[in-house]
This record gives sequence, structure tokens and C-alpha cells, in this order.
Amino acid sequence: MRNLVRGVLAAFTFLLAGGITNLQADGGDMSVGGGLAYATDINSLGIAARGWYEVPSDEYVFYIVPELVYYLPTSSSAGFDVQWITFDVMWQWMFESSEGFYLYSLGGLGFKRATVTVDSPFLGEISESDTSLNLDLGAGVEYETDFGGVFGEFRFVFIEGSFLVFESGVRFPI
Repeated sequence: MRNLVRGVLAAFTFLLAGGITNLQADGGDMSVGGGLAYATDINSLGIAARGWYEVPSDEYVFYIVPELVYYLPTSSSAGFDVQWITFDVMWQWMFESSEGFYLYSLGGLGFKRATVTVDSPFLGEISESDTSLNLDLGAGVEYETDFGGVFGEFRFVFIEGSFLVFESGVRFPI
């Protein structure tokens, strides 16, 4: 199962990289940025890195947004350490609401990986990981600035146990 997940991730990454390379030739704008995230079921602060690629269109503003979030490890009272890493690719539709302010909706697919570690006095360190596929649906707001943009969003993540993610950050054109 682990090899299957790795194969799917490798194929997905390869297709995404090839798609973005082809899209760059069409003249779309790209941005990079990052921010902070908080997920309700994870109960930990996350550090996010993301990219934006604007798909050229005369009718609307549409972005492809890959994102990686590293959540700071948490410890339970039972002695378990939990570590989460998430990778999502989202599609973002922007709607201008007033000068410099944009509302957007987003949706996407992603992978969540949780690793639980416990230090046993008899067996030493024991670690177990689980990876799951998820669906993201949400909305946000972005304010255009001289350097790029400042955004804030929320999204529902649908997996075995659904949760809510709050995120804010900055975007810089490249």
C-alpha cells in the first residue's frame, strides 16, 4: 500500500510539474508565498508554503494553487507525539468585490500524512504513519498590495474525520 501511495504521489507531482511548465508558455502570472494555518482536529499551528499560477482567461481570474503545510508536532497526555504534513492542489476562482479586495472560492484534492510516535521503555521508539486522500472546499478574501497580496481563508477538509482549516498569509509575484 505504501508503494502504491508513493507511486500515485510521484505521478501526480510529475503531471503537475509538466502542466505548470506548459502553462508558463501561455503567459500566465505566477506567485509564491506562505502563511500560517490552524486545523481544528489537528490542534496545532501549521507553516504553509504555496504557489499560485494564474490560468489566462479574459472572462475570470482562475488560479491553480499547490500547497504544502507542516504542522508543528503535538504531544498527548498519554505520551504520544503526533506529526501532520499536508499537500493539496486547489483551484481558486477570484471575484473582485471592490477596488483591491477579492473574494474567492476554492476546491481541491490533497494528501494528509499523520505520524504517531511513542517512546516505550520496553520496546523503544515505535512509530506508525497513515496517509489519506482528501477533498477541500472553502472560501477566502485577498487584499491587493504594492508587493502582492494578503489573504485569509477557511476550508473544509473531507476525509475519514472532516475538519476545518483557517489560514492567512502573503503572496509575492515572481
